[in-house]
Amino acid sequence: FTKKPVLLADPFIGTSRDIEEFSDRIIRVRFARIAKAGSAKSFGIIMSSKKGQLRFDLAIHLKNLIKQHGYEAQILNMDYVSPDLLLPYDLDAFVMTACPRIAIDDSAMYKKPVLTPDELEIVLGIRDWDDYKMDEIIIHDEQT
Repeated sequence: FTKKPVLLADPFIGTSRDIEEFSDRIIRVRFARIAKAGSAKSFGIIMSSKKGQLRFDLAIHLKNLIKQHGYEAQILNMDYVSPDLLLPYDLDAFVMTACPRIAIDDSAMYKKPVLTPDELEIVLGIRDWDDYKMDEIIIHDEQT
């Protein structure tokens, strides 16, 4: 993700290993989700009311972006996000503005693609595949 070599070091047993294979596997899975979302016509933008994960301005921006590209968009505000809670929504894909790890770590649990905001930009043709980056939440004092 950093486009630089990364080593995982264990000082207790004195070993280290390159994690490029692990990150490559994650990237391949993410690209598959992006490709699957490419046929989506409707998106749910997931917000969380949890402290530190409420990115309301980002959710509004993404909703407007999706609509500008001719697709349907709804904002879903949830305290807890799980695959079962998304089942009732008749939407083709979801965009996670809450914890990015839900989209990355738990993606296999979801029947429909769950993207990060940057991945949505790839789907919409705003960002190139070569410019892929991981989403991150940056906490500001005024954020709740």
